[in-house]
Amino acid sequence: MKNKIMPLTIIFTSALIISVAVLSVCAFGGNINLLEFETVYIEGQTPVGGIQFKLGNTIYSKYVSDEPIQDTAGTKWLKEIGFARGNNGGMYRIFEYGGYPQEKFILAEGGGLPAATLFTAGTYQQPPSPVYKFYYLENATEKEKFENLSSIILFNDGTAKLGTPYISSYSMPNCIYEITENELLIKASIDNSENAYSVKNGDILAKFIFGEDGAIVFESAIVPISADVGSRYVLQPPGALPHRIVDYYQDPQMPWGESQEFLSGEFLNVKFRWSSNAVTATGQSGEKEIIYGMPVWSVYLQDLTGDGRPEICSTVSFGSGIVDTRVVVYDYAASKQYVLEDRAVYDYVLLIMNNELRVNKYEYNGEMLGSGRLAIIDGELTIQKSNLI
Repeated sequence: MKNKIMPLTIIFTSALIISVAVLSVCAFGGNINLLEFETVYIEGQTPVGGIQFKLGNTIYSKYVSDEPIQDTAGTKWLKEIGFARGNNGGMYRIFEYGGYPQEKFILAEGGGLPAATLFTAGTYQQPPSPVYKFYYLENATEKEKFENLSSIILFNDGTAKLGTPYISSYSMPNCIYEITENELLIKASIDNSENAYSVKNGDILAKFIFGEDGAIVFESAIVPISADVGSRYVLQPPGALPHRIVDYYQDPQMPWGESQEFLSGEFLNVKFRWSSNAVTATGQSGEKEIIYGMPVWSVYLQDLTGDGRPEICSTVSFGSGIVDTRVVVYDYAASKQYVLEDRAVYDYVLLIMNNELRVNKYEYNGEMLGSGRLAIIDGELTIQKSNLI
């Protein structure tokens, strides 16, 4: 049998997944001991483009190739290994497709003989639980964010994530939290047989005291979380207030050639990275450039769309000879970019003032004209409540 596999698009999803079951069944003409895969439909996608198959912690998505894959020598082999139930009551037959150097491929087709649709394995990560509370290190400098515990994130499902520094050599175990009358306790949540973290399941890893203003104050820890006793972490729901990641627009010490990773509270399975020429996002589908500049001077997080999830906001410069400065905003949830620019007429620069993400407007290479709050109105990036003259 010769199979021609056409190039298709990999699609990863955080769609709601029902629990997996591995069954020994009798199906498709008497085959037994077939594995039952979950059928995963991606919201907003067509049936062909928006389907995946999941087994345990592995999810199979359509395979991408620059050139069609064709078995001209007839060396590939097929083995039926499982099935999946369609949302219309039909069945998909799952075939292992051998002969490629990759670890595993499966071929899927509804009904009869397999068709030329190749799926490849990837790691599936369960979408994070909604954030309950998000605490940031108060008045942290860029150096302190890099070297110290920068955040504590509490989720609705009782789990917790500590933003330990990237330079730390200690790997934190999974954590849960407990809130008493005046304390926040971060506890280990691990299998009792695991010894890699030098702690036991249920051990209190860190203790914080609640202040009168709702902030939490670090008191103690039994593992190295890089926090100073007395450090304050203020409550800041993601997107509610602007948060500065970096801003070198007025700083002569721009770290050219270096980069800094950061997280956004509502996208914890995504690792963002700032460098002097780009902001990138790395998720299940790989790395994607979301903002480009010459250079990218700053990164701020602020919810501008009102969906509760912060946008990535940057001051960037463009051009050679004629260089203008503009504001670029990327809505990661909607994969949409907004730009505020008037090339060679005005320049725009971001800053935080009075707990607002604001824009200073300048004559091109000239004097400041005024300032206003950054906003997205009717799908356009603009300046609101301005005192521009």
